[in-house]
Amino acid sequence: MRVFVTGMGVISSIGVNVNENLKALQQGRTGIKPISGLSTIHRGKWPAAEIDLTNTQLLNLIPNFNQGTRYTRGQLLTIIAANEAIAEAKLSIEDQKDMAIVGGNTVGGIDITEANYRDYQTTDPYYFNQAHPGGETTRQLADYLHTSAYTSTINTACSSSANAIILGTRLIKNGRAKRVLVGGSDPLTKFSLNGFASLMIYDEENCKPFDARHQGLNLGEGGAFLVLESEDVLGKKDIYAEVLGYANRNDAFHSSASSPDGEGAYATIKQALKEAALMPEQISFVHAHGTATPNNDTSEGEALKRIFKTNIPPFASSKSYVGHTLGAAGALNAIYAILAMKYSFLFPNLNFKEAMDEQLIPILKVKRNINLSYVLSNAFGFGGNNTSIVFGKVNKGGDNE
Repeated sequence: MRVFVTGMGVISSIGVNVNENLKALQQGRTGIKPISGLSTIHRGKWPAAEIDLTNTQLLNLIPNFNQGTRYTRGQLLTIIAANEAIAEAKLSIEDQKDMAIVGGNTVGGIDITEANYRDYQTTDPYYFNQAHPGGETTRQLADYLHTSAYTSTINTACSSSANAIILGTRLIKNGRAKRVLVGGSDPLTKFSLNGFASLMIYDEENCKPFDARHQGLNLGEGGAFLVLESEDVLGKKDIYAEVLGYANRNDAFHSSASSPDGEGAYATIKQALKEAALMPEQISFVHAHGTATPNNDTSEGEALKRIFKTNIPPFASSKSYVGHTLGAAGALNAIYAILAMKYSFLFPNLNFKEAMDEQLIPILKVKRNINLSYVLSNAFGFGGNNTSIVFGKVNKGGDNE
């Protein structure tokens, strides 16, 4: 059973829809700047990729929202991105009724927790408790869409929404669903900001993926969703890409770090290519996970060298544009890789000046009119939860180009 991407939706620091994100990538324009929205002692000092909209302004982007329902910021980002993906896929109300949903996130409704925990007893304990778990974000999306089909939430840290894509694909391949809405979201919170700072991997300057000067990551916020559909229900609609292969492996090396020799990432990429029935040299572009932490860049870099040897394809990390969006990162990576393939361009890996390894030189400037037939998207989470997905370009008849 073949599985196709028929719709995509994104909201991030570089745009509130797919087209705005596409233009920013083509222009090499970052969304990282000093924190201005989040109430933190690091405001105005540390950089992050914030969406410059309040929750009220985000609500205004959502049609037919329930005025009596309060939403967390993550839920708002989820609904906005999901709405765009559904509209792009041209799904009817009837289509949505039996559409499965697999969402991913890492911090759930902790923005509500942070805002209210001191006044817990005098605010709304029920809502406070209900909004906190990650699964509530997906449940709110299902309620908003009036969908009663299979619904699930994945939290595997930074690979959450990439694993949502895998589960959605497997549901279709195994006959459990005809179409699945997959993706993830996360807001910027003090919890995540201070958490990464405590690990001493937060860069107080703009992050520098794969650069010898890299000190750590910058956080971002966003939502990213894709509609996956079986070939049986495609009809004549436009297709963004086909999901050709995927893999999820775990290093089991450390509670937060990936193995420095890239063993887990290597095994993951190798398995994804095998499932896609492709040789390494057939990959046209790699959207690297590329967090700009020394551990990730070293580990992923070693994996790329082992897989592609001396012929590493063009690669880049969008973390230098939108920061590390945690639960949204895997789906964002996938969407950006698909956009590069669909519109025949490569976006640069920003802030790169000095190579950490002479074999690992990322894309340094925008390249246009580049034919990309197969792209690889990586998302590597805490503890070495590694996910790789291969997408292929298709023509209007559904054949791979």
